[in-house]
Amino acid sequence: QYMDKVEYCHIDSYEMPQLPPTNPSNNYGQYSGSAANHQYIIQNVIDVLNGKESITTNAAEGMKVVEIIERIYEQKNLS
Repeated sequence: QYMDKVEYCHIDSYEMPQLPPTNPSNNYGQYSGSAANHQYIIQNVIDVLNGKESITTNAAEGMKVVEIIERIYEQKNLS
């Protein structure tokens, strides 16, 4: 469900490289997950609201990432 590891990779003519280990997921009580860059996105929102920065991303881009992940899982379930 998260992007901290590759559990399955099958791409014609491609050999997946050995990836370094990732940090363990954060424990939020009833929820556990990893969001290594969320702090930067939230800081950007704060800076935009304070007039210090311009917007670096938007909800549509975030939803597009979720859509891509869901499509990857759908393809895995078809095979």
